[in-house]
Amino acid sequence: MTYLIVEIAILLLIAFLIGLLIGWWFNRKGSGEGEQDHALQSRIAVLEGELDECKANRLQLRSQVQELQSSAPAAGFVAASPEELPPDDLKRISGIGPVIEGKLNAAGVTRFEQIAAWTQADVDDFRERLNFRDRIEREFWVDQAKMLARGEETDFSRRYDEQDNES
Repeated sequence: MTYLIVEIAILLLIAFLIGLLIGWWFNRKGSGEGEQDHALQSRIAVLEGELDECKANRLQLRSQVQELQSSAPAAGFVAASPEELPPDDLKRISGIGPVIEGKLNAAGVTRFEQIAAWTQADVDDFRERLNFRDRIEREFWVDQAKMLARGEETDFSRRYDEQDNES
Protein backbone atom coordinates (compact mmCIF):
# COMPACT_ATOMS: atom_id res chain seq x y z
CA MET A 1 0.00 0.00 0.00
CA THR A 2 2.80 2.42 0.71
CA TYR A 3 4.06 1.59 -2.72
CA LEU A 4 0.76 2.85 -4.23
CA ILE A 5 0.84 6.01 -2.11
CA VAL A 6 4.40 6.76 -3.24
CA GLU A 7 3.47 6.04 -6.87
CA ILE A 8 0.42 8.36 -6.68
CA ALA A 9 2.54 11.08 -5.02
CA ILE A 10 5.16 10.81 -7.75
CA LEU A 11 2.48 10.97 -10.47
CA LEU A 12 0.89 14.00 -8.76
CA LEU A 13 4.32 15.66 -8.58
CA ILE A 14 4.93 14.96 -12.28
CA ALA A 15 1.46 16.33 -13.19
CA PHE A 16 2.17 19.43 -11.09
CA LEU A 17 5.51 19.99 -12.83
CA ILE A 18 3.90 19.50 -16.27
CA GLY A 19 1.22 22.03 -15.29
CA LEU A 20 3.91 24.51 -14.23
CA LEU A 21 5.72 24.08 -17.54
CA ILE A 22 2.56 24.53 -19.56
CA GLY A 23 1.58 27.58 -17.52
CA TRP A 24 5.04 29.11 -17.94
CA TRP A 25 4.95 28.42 -21.68
CA PHE A 26 1.51 30.07 -22.14
CA ASN A 27 2.52 33.02 -19.96
CA ARG A 28 5.68 33.53 -22.03
CA LYS A 29 3.68 33.49 -25.29
CA GLY A 30 1.06 35.81 -23.86
CA SER A 31 3.64 38.44 -22.84
CA GLY A 32 4.60 38.95 -26.50
CA GLU A 33 0.97 39.41 -27.42
CA GLY A 34 0.66 42.08 -24.76
CA GLU A 35 3.44 44.04 -26.45
CA GLN A 36 1.73 43.58 -29.80
CA ASP A 37 -1.57 44.69 -28.29
CA HIS A 38 0.10 47.78 -26.90
CA ALA A 39 1.70 48.57 -30.29
CA LEU A 40 -1.66 48.09 -32.02
CA GLN A 41 -3.44 50.26 -29.46
CA SER A 42 -0.95 53.08 -29.98
CA ARG A 43 -1.28 52.74 -33.77
CA ILE A 44 -5.06 52.89 -33.41
CA ALA A 45 -4.73 56.06 -31.34
CA VAL A 46 -2.53 57.66 -34.04
CA LEU A 47 -4.97 56.67 -36.79
CA GLU A 48 -7.94 57.98 -34.81
CA GLY A 49 -6.10 61.31 -34.44
CA GLU A 50 -5.48 61.41 -38.20
CA LEU A 51 -9.14 60.55 -38.82
CA ASP A 52 -10.28 63.41 -36.60
CA GLU A 53 -7.94 65.72 -38.49
CA CYS A 54 -9.38 64.53 -41.82
CA LYS A 55 -12.91 65.09 -40.56
CA ALA A 56 -12.04 68.63 -39.55
CA ASN A 57 -10.43 69.26 -42.94
CA ARG A 58 -13.46 67.80 -44.69
CA LEU A 59 -15.78 70.13 -42.81
CA GLN A 60 -13.58 73.09 -43.64
CA LEU A 61 -13.42 72.10 -47.32
CA ARG A 62 -17.17 71.52 -47.43
CA SER A 63 -17.79 75.03 -46.12
CA GLN A 64 -15.36 76.43 -48.70
CA VAL A 65 -17.12 74.52 -51.49
CA GLN A 66 -20.50 75.81 -50.34
CA GLU A 67 -19.12 79.33 -50.24
CA LEU A 68 -17.71 78.97 -53.76
CA GLN A 69 -20.93 77.41 -55.05
CA SER A 70 -22.99 80.25 -53.67
CA SER A 71 -20.75 82.82 -55.36
CA ALA A 72 -20.14 80.86 -58.59
CA PRO A 73 -22.03 81.58 -61.78
CA ALA A 74 -24.46 79.05 -63.18
CA ALA A 75 -23.05 75.90 -64.78
CA GLY A 76 -21.99 76.34 -68.37
CA PHE A 77 -21.43 80.07 -67.90
CA VAL A 78 -18.80 81.48 -70.21
CA ALA A 79 -17.48 84.98 -69.47
CA ALA A 80 -18.01 86.11 -73.02
CA SER A 81 -20.55 84.73 -75.41
CA PRO A 82 -19.19 82.01 -77.71
CA GLU A 83 -19.67 84.30 -80.70
CA GLU A 84 -17.25 86.82 -79.16
CA LEU A 85 -14.51 84.25 -78.60
CA PRO A 86 -12.53 82.53 -81.33
CA PRO A 87 -13.89 79.03 -81.96
CA ASP A 88 -12.00 76.03 -80.64
CA ASP A 89 -10.92 73.27 -82.98
CA LEU A 90 -13.56 70.77 -81.92
CA LYS A 91 -11.85 68.11 -84.03
CA ARG A 92 -9.35 67.80 -81.15
CA ILE A 93 -12.10 65.78 -79.41
CA SER A 94 -11.96 62.12 -80.37
CA GLY A 95 -15.01 61.28 -82.45
CA ILE A 96 -15.55 64.76 -83.90
CA GLY A 97 -14.49 65.14 -87.51
CA PRO A 98 -14.99 68.00 -89.96
CA VAL A 99 -18.61 67.09 -90.74
CA ILE A 100 -19.68 66.81 -87.11
CA GLU A 101 -17.75 69.97 -86.23
CA GLY A 102 -19.68 71.78 -88.96
CA LYS A 103 -22.99 70.52 -87.57
CA LEU A 104 -22.03 71.54 -84.02
CA ASN A 105 -20.92 74.98 -85.21
CA ALA A 106 -24.20 75.39 -87.09
CA ALA A 107 -25.99 74.58 -83.82
CA GLY A 108 -23.97 77.30 -82.06
CA VAL A 109 -21.45 75.01 -80.36
CA THR A 110 -17.97 76.36 -81.07
CA ARG A 111 -16.10 76.09 -77.75
CA PHE A 112 -14.87 73.26 -75.53
CA GLU A 113 -16.48 75.00 -72.55
CA GLN A 114 -19.90 74.59 -74.14
CA ILE A 115 -19.53 70.83 -74.57
CA ALA A 116 -17.94 70.54 -71.12
CA ALA A 117 -21.06 72.11 -69.62
CA TRP A 118 -23.48 69.71 -71.34
CA THR A 119 -25.98 68.03 -69.07
CA GLN A 120 -27.50 64.64 -69.84
CA ALA A 121 -30.42 66.48 -71.44
CA ASP A 122 -27.98 68.32 -73.73
CA VAL A 123 -26.28 65.04 -74.64
CA ASP A 124 -29.68 63.52 -75.45
CA ASP A 125 -30.61 66.57 -77.54
CA PHE A 126 -27.41 66.48 -79.60
CA ARG A 127 -27.66 62.70 -79.93
CA GLU A 128 -30.98 63.28 -81.68
CA ARG A 129 -29.75 66.25 -83.73
CA LEU A 130 -26.66 64.42 -84.94
CA ASN A 131 -28.49 61.11 -85.32
CA PHE A 132 -26.11 59.22 -83.03
CA ARG A 133 -26.85 56.33 -80.75
CA ASP A 134 -24.40 56.54 -77.86
CA ARG A 135 -21.36 57.97 -79.59
CA ILE A 136 -21.16 61.06 -77.38
CA GLU A 137 -20.99 58.95 -74.21
CA ARG A 138 -18.94 56.15 -75.75
CA GLU A 139 -16.25 58.57 -76.90
CA PHE A 140 -16.47 60.70 -73.73
CA TRP A 141 -16.94 64.03 -75.53
CA VAL A 142 -17.92 65.87 -72.35
CA ASP A 143 -14.93 64.56 -70.36
CA GLN A 144 -12.53 65.34 -73.20
CA ALA A 145 -14.01 68.83 -73.58
CA LYS A 146 -13.58 69.47 -69.84
CA MET A 147 -9.90 68.59 -70.06
CA LEU A 148 -9.37 70.67 -73.20
CA ALA A 149 -11.28 73.63 -71.73
CA ARG A 150 -8.88 73.56 -68.75
CA GLY A 151 -5.96 73.74 -71.17
CA GLU A 152 -4.98 70.11 -70.64
CA GLU A 153 -4.38 67.61 -73.42
CA THR A 154 -5.87 64.23 -74.14
CA ASP A 155 -3.97 61.48 -75.92
CA PHE A 156 -6.10 62.08 -78.99
CA SER A 157 -5.64 65.86 -78.97
CA ARG A 158 -1.88 65.39 -78.61
CA ARG A 159 -1.80 63.07 -81.64
CA TYR A 160 -4.13 65.42 -83.54
CA ASP A 161 -1.89 68.42 -82.81
CA GLU A 162 1.24 66.49 -83.88
CA GLN A 163 -0.45 65.41 -87.11
CA ASP A 164 -1.67 68.97 -87.72
CA ASN A 165 1.86 70.36 -87.23
CA GLU A 166 3.33 67.85 -89.67
CA SER A 167 1.01 68.97 -92.47
